[in-house]
Amino acid sequence: MAMAGCGGSSTKTLTWWTLPDRSGPDALARKCSDVGGGYRIEVRTLSGSLAARRADLIRRLSAHDEGVDILSLDSALTAEFSAAGYLAPLPSDLRSRAGLIPRAAEASTYKGTLRAVPWWIDPQVLWFRGAAAERAGINTSKPVSWDSLLAGADRIRASVEFDDADGTGVSDWVRGLLAESGGILLQGTGRKPRIGLAGDPGRVAAGIVQFYAASGLGPGPAGDADTEFAGTHGAFLLARASAKTAPALASVATDMRPVRYPVIDGVSVSPLAGAALAVPASSDGRSAAFKAVRCLTSARAEAEVMRNSGRGAARVSVYDAPQVKKVVPYAQLLLDSARTGVNVPSSPHWHQAEEALRTSWTPLSGVTPNRTPKESALAVYDLVEGGLR
Repeated sequence: MAMAGCGGSSTKTLTWWTLPDRSGPDALARKCSDVGGGYRIEVRTLSGSLAARRADLIRRLSAHDEGVDILSLDSALTAEFSAAGYLAPLPSDLRSRAGLIPRAAEASTYKGTLRAVPWWIDPQVLWFRGAAAERAGINTSKPVSWDSLLAGADRIRASVEFDDADGTGVSDWVRGLLAESGGILLQGTGRKPRIGLAGDPGRVAAGIVQFYAASGLGPGPAGDADTEFAGTHGAFLLARASAKTAPALASVATDMRPVRYPVIDGVSVSPLAGAALAVPASSDGRSAAFKAVRCLTSARAEAEVMRNSGRGAARVSVYDAPQVKKVVPYAQLLLDSARTGVNVPSSPHWHQAEEALRTSWTPLSGVTPNRTPKESALAVYDLVEGGLR
């Protein structure tokens, strides 16, 4: 797992715009700069909100900002930025999918071509504290169903919190439930996609949301979910694998236990988030930037990211590394979740679709199986048909 592939002869300052996570980008930038020798990486941090990151990057990249040489790209933006021509084509050696988790490669692909180098993948899991599952009568030795989770939590009046990591908590929940029910959220890259919300899978998803809201188990996806989970009455939390390293959960981190995302009919399909490293087409240092990307996405670098942040690596081999297993003993659970999870649809119009989902499924108290899926399908179609904003 040697950090390799970085080299160069002329010194070049590269600006790397990263996501606001706990992956340790500054240390990685220093190490890859030292190994490369021909460049120096400076780190800049993007906004914590996906919508704000998108707006900032579109402004910079559409203006051909030369101050963006390497980009930590959300998988939710891959299709849109590829369609807009913002990303430089990958060199042939970086287009290899060998050793990558298929879902990680899929998230970085648009129209059959790998557009960015997969870096990490972050599946959602069910976290519980201490003996909360036992007290609720939930058997965590087998797949936990949504029915048993919600009924068990209701039995002991424990909260079920949903983390709203970057403002996409509602749409993440809906796409996870829909996938577990056998549905297709959105398919197609054009302005008239196939939308599968209005059928039986959509009604099943809405029924679970309706039961949750009626039971008063929590507010649904919320920015303070981790704080509530760490509080006196904290019991269950639906959140990304990396949630355990969040500062707000430091006081209860040793008491947190993960199991796979709750199931419908025995099938666990975790909503996936991910990031890949891309080089903007506007960068004047593409050659050096791609050398740096080779270093930053090496197995050793990804292992460091996993140890620091708790996010899953894009490379399968990293999960077996002893130094990873020591810090992330549930690494196999993350790998299994990443292999079977569901990505954001590969559509350049996903931003519009996500907005429609968020507004049509809130407030949760208004969700009904007969009305919400149909109205949501129409809302998604209307916004997607309107094109890119």
